[in-house]
Amino acid sequence: MPGAINIGQFIVSIPLFFLLFFGLAFILNMLIKTTWFPVYAYLALVGGVYAYLASWPWWTS
Repeated sequence: MPGAINIGQFIVSIPLFFLLFFGLAFILNMLIKTTWFPVYAYLALVGGVYAYLASWPWWTS
């Protein structure tokens, strides 16, 4: 069957996904706590929201 999921593959993939996501969370946690990343992320967020709102027709008229 072409769309069938192998149960062994599924059982092995669950811990691998947990490791992947916990590893990414660890790296992001270290970046956020020890660098200027939050400042740049905040500036990018505010700049993106400003650019998005500035492009609305009702906002500019």
